[in-house]
Amino acid sequence: MSTGSDSTMSDETDNLSHGIEKQYLASPIKNSVDKYQLIPEFLKVRGLVKQHLDSFNYFVKTEIKKIVRANNEIRSTRDPNIFLRYRDVRIGEPSMIYDGVTEKLSPQKCRLSSLT
Repeated sequence: MSTGSDSTMSDETDNLSHGIEKQYLASPIKNSVDKYQLIPEFLKVRGLVKQHLDSFNYFVKTEIKKIVRANNEIRSTRDPNIFLRYRDVRIGEPSMIYDGVTEKLSPQKCRLSSLT
């Protein structure tokens, strides 16, 4: 048997979360002390560098290809019949050839060799 009060009870439950209004929960945090207390929880969920890695990965997978497509042809200023046309771009592991030997690069090796 259903009564009209069931829907009222459901509405109240939707508007309250353990006695706290959803509007209050969704409102911006203005107090810097409260913001500071949220940092450990944020880091548990997102990690310190996740947004930077996500941004970099998106750039590598998507944005570089768009840039190359937009600038896919380079013509010689001396002879316009001579040109280069890029068809695709791939990004692999960083490496450098030293005396005919391919060596993998790391950020540390690049810094020490003044390659950055």
